[in-house]
Amino acid sequence: AGEEGAKAGPSAAARPLKLKQASKAKGAPPKGSTAATIQYHKYDVAGAATWKAGEGVPYLFLARVFGTVEDEPKRLRITELMANAFRTVLAVSPQDLLPVVRLTTNKIAADYAGIELGIGDSIMIKAVAETCGRSVAAIKESLEQEGDLGIVALQSRGKQMMMMKPKPLTVRGVFKVLTEIAMASGKDVQTRKKDKVKQMLVSAQEKEAQYIVRALQGKMRIGASEQTVLVALAHAVALSEAEATAAAGGAKLPKGEALQEQLAAAEATVKQAFCELPNLDLIVPALIEHGLANLHEHAKLNAGIPVKPMLAKPTKGLSEVLDRMGQAGRFTCEFKYDGERTQIHMLEDGTVKVFSRNSEETTSKYPDIVAMLPKAMAPGVKSFILDAEAVAYDRVKKTIMPFQ
Repeated sequence: AGEEGAKAGPSAAARPLKLKQASKAKGAPPKGSTAATIQYHKYDVAGAATWKAGEGVPYLFLARVFGTVEDEPKRLRITELMANAFRTVLAVSPQDLLPVVRLTTNKIAADYAGIELGIGDSIMIKAVAETCGRSVAAIKESLEQEGDLGIVALQSRGKQMMMMKPKPLTVRGVFKVLTEIAMASGKDVQTRKKDKVKQMLVSAQEKEAQYIVRALQGKMRIGASEQTVLVALAHAVALSEAEATAAAGGAKLPKGEALQEQLAAAEATVKQAFCELPNLDLIVPALIEHGLANLHEHAKLNAGIPVKPMLAKPTKGLSEVLDRMGQAGRFTCEFKYDGERTQIHMLEDGTVKVFSRNSEETTSKYPDIVAMLPKAMAPGVKSFILDAEAVAYDRVKKTIMPFQ
């Protein structure tokens, strides 16, 4: 049995990531994604930087990368472009790698945090109009023609003459403003959000306005999914570590199959860590400080942070299941219950949190589950994570009922 439309996903702890079947979606790297078609050796890591070592990464650097990625149809090439950009940041300004990765995924926080920018189209249109000196009607007309407010903002900014050159935007600065917009609340919140958008657009150069607007709308349209970014991050860290070893007099950067194996191992390590601890705010600093080899010690299962759930893969029949799973030897089966996926966490301080399959907290929805947990715990248990299905149960007939 399966849930329609769900992708095959890795287990947090039980199933090796190498068993995961690759999706045909653009953002998901296919099997053997680290093939020799990726030319990492030809990239000038430090030479690609447009800023000095230790300085903040200019947002223009990232916007140019986005522009190149958007024009690239091939998945492997997109991974290569993103990985090379991350390599440059690691080499020149590693302290900015986290905001760079965050802006690339267009998520200012982990999914389970539930933080969204909350900028409506009407506010964005007004912000672009006021910044570019055009009427709202003119912006709407251009939007109907282009279908992309980011392109409209880019075109409108390109027609403006600036008396004084504004201070360049930085990655850290843009990320800070986006976070402030997402966290803003209270009186006149929409006006304050609009003013912050205008401040960024006034300083925007080249394609910066296009990607700032798209980020605020929640649709980057560059073809780099979260999985692609994770693969690119893994490649960047693996290559940076190998280059550092070579520079210290160690083994040279491998090529061919040796490099492919090294990058594939890095992918598996980062993906596994992200499945167990889906928070880049914790994973990226751990990678920088402790490296790939020790990542599993510093980024692992943590009660209170929802694990990425294993999702069902629809099949055409039992024979397909046997063909797929039989290769692994013995396997277990369980019923597909008519319920709701619930991942139950108990922290050491006694706090209970319940999460949905989308990592949204639903604790308040299940007070009965929270109340029954103390009776279900064995003596000495201080914390745990349960991956479960919440079902309706008839206590008289002692049968599971339809969830509705």
